[in-house]
Amino acid sequence: MDVLFFAFANDQLNPLPSLQKEANELFRLLSPGELQQRYILYFDRFATRENIAYYLTQYKNNLALFHYSGHAGRDALQTEEGISHSAGIAQLLGQCPKLKMVFLNGCSTEGQVKGLQANGIPSVMATSSPVNDRKATDFSIRFYQALSVQDKLETAFELAKGDVLTKDPNLDLSLHRDLVFDFSVAEVEKSDKPQWGLFVKENREDILTWQLPHTISPPPKTDFTPNGLLINTLIESLAPYAREVRNIKRDEEDGEEIDFADKRLAILNSLPAPIAEQLRKLMVPLAESDKGFDKISEARAEQLVKTSQTILELYTFTMISQLWDLIQGNPQIKFSLHQRETLQRFFKMNREERENFQFIPLLKMLRKVLEQEKETAFILEIAKLKEAYQEGSAFFQAFHYLDALKRRLDRDELTNHEVPEACRQGEICLADIFKELGFLANYTLAAVRMIDVIKFRHTSTATFRHSLVRLVKLMGGLEEKNEEFEDYMDSRSVLLLRKPPQKGKELPPDAKKYLNLSPFVIDENAFDERNSDVSKVYFFHYYDQGMNKYVFRHAYKPDDMPLLVSDEKYPLVKNQFQAFMELIFEGETNNQTTL
Repeated sequence: MDVLFFAFANDQLNPLPSLQKEANELFRLLSPGELQQRYILYFDRFATRENIAYYLTQYKNNLALFHYSGHAGRDALQTEEGISHSAGIAQLLGQCPKLKMVFLNGCSTEGQVKGLQANGIPSVMATSSPVNDRKATDFSIRFYQALSVQDKLETAFELAKGDVLTKDPNLDLSLHRDLVFDFSVAEVEKSDKPQWGLFVKENREDILTWQLPHTISPPPKTDFTPNGLLINTLIESLAPYAREVRNIKRDEEDGEEIDFADKRLAILNSLPAPIAEQLRKLMVPLAESDKGFDKISEARAEQLVKTSQTILELYTFTMISQLWDLIQGNPQIKFSLHQRETLQRFFKMNREERENFQFIPLLKMLRKVLEQEKETAFILEIAKLKEAYQEGSAFFQAFHYLDALKRRLDRDELTNHEVPEACRQGEICLADIFKELGFLANYTLAAVRMIDVIKFRHTSTATFRHSLVRLVKLMGGLEEKNEEFEDYMDSRSVLLLRKPPQKGKELPPDAKKYLNLSPFVIDENAFDERNSDVSKVYFFHYYDQGMNKYVFRHAYKPDDMPLLVSDEKYPLVKNQFQAFMELIFEGETNNQTTL
């Protein structure tokens, strides 16, 4: 599937309103096409030199359009951390065989056209002089508005040109065909008129008829029954790992009719509780027959999205938790600038940035770190997902579709006639995700409340009694009991536990039994001195710099009031975060790590 990559070189601390407006409007215009699976959008709202290079390499085989907005010049683009020289970017873009157009929406970018054409880029939009921010934003919005409704490249340029000329007739906007041009730098620098040009490579006039990828959406299927495909897929994917599900699958294959409620219970009890809870909402009807997430509705579309987001978040915090353990064991690990910046961005995001965050690039980066350090992932089966991570796979595209659906829903842009197809396609995508994730049934969550040391005068060694609340048997209540281990775990933490292997199967000798997910995942009731027998699991959401508080979102009820962690409330959690930040981000100053 074609990729459209938009890089906005905005400043995170002092963002330009014009760039924010341009990014928001372009996403609003183009996201319906992504929802129709015509292409994949990637928006980098705070582009850095390292990130641009990384994603141009990442998407090189499918990149159809590259757009840059921000400060620029005749031979460079200005990114957040410094100058990005046009020759290097042109060379990277020249490695993209499907690339049709480059739009450089900055000041005096015409000087970069020749280098881009020399690298085979068929069309370039550029300016020959400084550009007013507002006019640059207006021109960009009008151009993509035309492209989004299937206008051809030349038509979109002419429409954008006509729109801005009605506001300022003194502008000079030209279409340059078969142009081998030269210009005087002095003339460009003394000009104060923004002059846009569409430059077409010699003998590539055909590019003027190029349009964004388009498909005719099939009419909504009237025979679509919510949860049918999802239930069948979960039974198939979980059966190799969950005994109860395997028994149901076997009985069905023998011709026995299995009640839907029995299937549902077996599925939900086999998965980690945060994921199971989101699936439960999709599957269990409410008392009012015309309501509930099991009916075709916008609410169901939202719940499909929340389920995929919960999977991504839990997976992300698992990888980050293992990264923490890895660095503690080897503080000399070195990381690239891109890897460091990606993690920094994740933990410094505000609420709006967090809502628009795309997890797949972060997960790919974390996976690469573990691979380069020859560290076996705690979730052993992740190694099987290597092919699924590739652009074009059903797994990869499913997450992109649900992410696009999320952003449409967040902006209240999903129309009533789109809802049935969004529910149908959303369920297909969630099923494609679970086809690859049946192994999640090998893992469960547990909250550690307290730990006691068990040592008697007549014994030579001590054991450790853990008060554990296992977050299993979702529809039958939580399981709390005391368990003794030779080693102690971490107090008041949430653990990802590996279930005992099936009979006849063995784990690698170095496989760990558990992974501590705190402080990224916490159980509020683990801090309750009353030792409540229920759990309130929260996921880290974002950091509120103004309040100096870490904001957590309820894992089961994301729309509930968030939990705010500060020096006054749950300081232990904040101290853990600060320890993590010092270990990760202060390493440059003590030469321990460059992450």
